[in-house]
Amino acid sequence: MESQRYALKLDVQASAEIPDSDFILFFHRVIQESLLPETCIDVTDYSHVPDGPGVMLICHEAHYSMDHGGGRLGLKCATKRGATGDATARLRRILQKTLRACSAMESHEIFAGRVKFDTRSALFSIEDRLLAPSTQSTFESFAPLLAEVASHVWGASPVLARTGSAKEVFQVELTAPHAPPLAEMLARLD
Repeated sequence: MESQRYALKLDVQASAEIPDSDFILFFHRVIQESLLPETCIDVTDYSHVPDGPGVMLICHEAHYSMDHGGGRLGLKCATKRGATGDATARLRRILQKTLRACSAMESHEIFAGRVKFDTRSALFSIEDRLLAPSTQSTFESFAPLLAEVASHVWGASPVLARTGSAKEVFQVELTAPHAPPLAEMLARLD
């Protein structure tokens, strides 16, 4: 799948209620302090949309959102351009972008330790219905590659399950046997 449109979401662990205004402030700080190696453009607020993208950081190659899809709050990174290499390189790229953003959020003073990501599971998607329809056939052709890359990054073989309907983008729920720290996962991508 040589798509430009990969996405990955890591859920925030249950913790104190965090107001959307803190995410807005954080994403503005990402721009001001150059916290991510991205060309950042703007911050938008869709928190009024039920189960929607929430607060978003729009960048040239990707966008980051505090996604409420599935009734779970998480940071979602969705790439839209700039990918090179084969599918393995593109998977590693989305993992690296997402993990960097999660790490920046966990350690930022705005949240004072209130945000922690659950690395035991992740939701991966290909947001390109033409190249990757939401079918069992797509899952069977893509799952071995995703399992290989995820096994390396998580340090153990994950369980992969296709999720969503044929009307949605192709999605795979990844469940790992343990929850490695973000720094450890990022180090495996270097």
